[in-house]
Amino acid sequence: MERLVTNPEGSFYRVYFCGRQIIIAHAFTSGLIKKLSGNPRDTNHVSEMDYMLDGSDGLSISSRLKREVAIFVQRSPIDYGCLDIMHDGWDNYYVIDPNLTPTGAAKDIDSRLLHFLKHGILHPPNANRGPSATFWRRRLRSRACQSVTGEINRAVEAKRK
Repeated sequence: MERLVTNPEGSFYRVYFCGRQIIIAHAFTSGLIKKLSGNPRDTNHVSEMDYMLDGSDGLSISSRLKREVAIFVQRSPIDYGCLDIMHDGWDNYYVIDPNLTPTGAAKDIDSRLLHFLKHGILHPPNANRGPSATFWRRRLRSRACQSVTGEINRAVEAKRK
């Protein structure tokens, strides 16, 4: 799929979700196989599903992408996961790798991103909501995260105990 769907800027999206918490990493790479590479242009877009659905998130990425991601997360029967999404530069998006049990090396992950995602497991929608997405957006302008699986798995296990 990566060979068939291209865009001039060589970008793709990696979406992490946990409960209603969503991080859309807009990443750039010149490689044919799209992987996070720490490009200085990589950007995290942090929000909660409800804000994406009603359009009040204030994120500077495609409204269509945000809505489709939010609907996927809303309808998904799983607690957390990761999606790799390619685009053609014309506001058309293609999920090429829905990873419902993401794994990978956790290098240089911003602990604030992990805390934001863990909040989705530890504080479900009807519980005390805690920090808002606006709070997180103001503070999370770091590079795209590599993998959050280990931290989220530990949070899920801690909640089960």
